[in-house]
Amino acid sequence: MVWPKGKKRTPKQNAAHAAVMRKEWADPKKRKKRIASLTGCPRPNMPLHHTQEHNDKIGAASRKRWRDPAYRKKIIEARKHIWSPEWRENMRQKMTGRDAHWARKPHTKRHKDRQAVGVATNLAERRKRWPQPTTNLERALYKLLACAGIEFTREKRFGRYVVDAFLPEHNLAVEADGAFWHKDTARQTRRDAALLRSGLLAVVHLGDDDLAPFL
Repeated sequence: MVWPKGKKRTPKQNAAHAAVMRKEWADPKKRKKRIASLTGCPRPNMPLHHTQEHNDKIGAASRKRWRDPAYRKKIIEARKHIWSPEWRENMRQKMTGRDAHWARKPHTKRHKDRQAVGVATNLAERRKRWPQPTTNLERALYKLLACAGIEFTREKRFGRYVVDAFLPEHNLAVEADGAFWHKDTARQTRRDAALLRSGLLAVVHLGDDDLAPFL
């Protein structure tokens, strides 16, 4: 069921739309097609948009551009506003004003922990079914450890967190931290503390500059 873009529905129309969606979801063929479209998998009897060779060329070109310090700095500066405290507060205000659901009392710590574990478990199951592509920094980290002759395990889980590389001989976790995704120091500190409580000796963070020679 397609709805005109930009046009708002009334509560009655929302109920009718939900009924149609439930009816479509009850059909196994339509449900399979819907799941395939949501998960990014190709639909039945449809070829992939790009071949593996084409995807490899795109990845090589992206890595080549990322090696340029000027280009890397430009991209990081352009994305600094995303997920900043001001941006989050602005979005929270918008969501609170739009939907009363967001104006409820804040969840307890126990509820947040249970929710986080559920999300982590769901992501782990999704990674088994649809493996995530390795980032450029993670590839550089694995190349560094391999060149140094250090035995390591990729994507090792400790509780609700997954570290980029685990060194079993030294009981250390090594993380490849991009400047854009790891700028929340408070969150990173809480994450490291949880990893240390799980039994790790230390958590080593390597940034863009540290891994630049291996990109």
